[in-house]
Amino acid sequence: SLGSKVKLTVGSGIFNIQDGPALGGTDGILDAGTREGIIRQINFAGRTVTIPWSLAGSDGYTFAPFNGGFNLEGTNSYNGQTTLVCGTLRAYRKNTIEPNVSLPDDGLVLVHPAGTLQVGEGSTSDYRTHEIIGALAGAGAVRLGSISSATEVRRRALVIGEGGTGIPGQITLDGGVIAPGMTDEVGTLRITAEAASPNAGIPVTLTNGTFKVDIAGPGVCDVLSTLTNVNINAGGGLVVDVDVGSFQPRRGQEWTIIVSESGPITDGNGGKLLDAITDNSDRVNFTAAIALDGKSLVLTAIDANPGTVLIVR
Repeated sequence: SLGSKVKLTVGSGIFNIQDGPALGGTDGILDAGTREGIIRQINFAGRTVTIPWSLAGSDGYTFAPFNGGFNLEGTNSYNGQTTLVCGTLRAYRKNTIEPNVSLPDDGLVLVHPAGTLQVGEGSTSDYRTHEIIGALAGAGAVRLGSISSATEVRRRALVIGEGGTGIPGQITLDGGVIAPGMTDEVGTLRITAEAASPNAGIPVTLTNGTFKVDIAGPGVCDVLSTLTNVNINAGGGLVVDVDVGSFQPRRGQEWTIIVSESGPITDGNGGKLLDAITDNSDRVNFTAAIALDGKSLVLTAIDANPGTVLIVR
C-alpha cells in the first residue's frame, strides 16, 4: 500500500496492481515519463480499484483492469492517447473536486471491444462529473453514470472536442472526432444505458466535428450504435469522412453508419443533415439520409466518378 504525498516514477512505464487496491491518499503522483504508461490488475479479477493519484507522462496511458475496473479520481496531467483494453474505466469526480480532469482534453480515447468507458458513477455523489476529450474511437462501450436528475448540474456529460461545450446528460460531438471500429478493422462503438438505470438510454448530439467511417464491403462498415435518440445538428462543420480502402463501391449500395434501437434520429438543422461527406479515395460520391423508421442513418453511393466534389443532399 502506498500512501499520500508520494511521487512514483515508473521507468518501464508498467505499473501492476496486485492483490487489491494499492494506492492511498490523494496527493500522490504516478509518472510514466516519456514512455506509455500501462496500469493493469494481476492475480485477482472482478474488483474495482480506485486510483486517487494524479497520472503524469507524455505518451498516454493504457488501462487493463481485466474484468474489473479502475476509478480515476485524481487530477491527471498526462498527455497523449488513453487506451482501455478491457474492463471498465471510470472518470469519477467527487462533489468537492473540479470536473473534467480525468482524461486529456485533446487526447484520443480508444475503447477495445472488451472495454467500457464510463463517465461518472450512478449515484449523485459525483454530481459535477463531466469530461472533455479530443476523440473517441473503438469497438467497445461508452456510458454515463447518471443523466436523469432534475438538477442539470447533476447530469453526467461527455464532450468530444477540445473547447466544446456539450449538453448535460448527453454525449456530444462538438469539434472532435468519433471513429467507430478498430484500426484496419470495422466495428461497432456502442453507447449503452446510464449506470444508474439499465433501461435509460443516453442521448447523443452531433453538432460539429468529424464522424469517421471505414467501409469494407457491400453493407459492411463501422457503426455507432445507441439505445435512444440521436440529434444531428449540422451547420457548424459536421463532416462524415469515409474511407473505402481498396473496396470499390457501386452506385446504389448502402451502408448503415448510425443505429438507434428505439430512435429517433432527428435532423435538428431543418433540412441540412450534414455539412459535408468526404471520401479519401475520390472514387465515389455519397449521400446521407435518415431511414423512414427514424432509427438509422444510411449512406448511399450515388456515383463512382473519381475526383468529384461530394455534396450532401
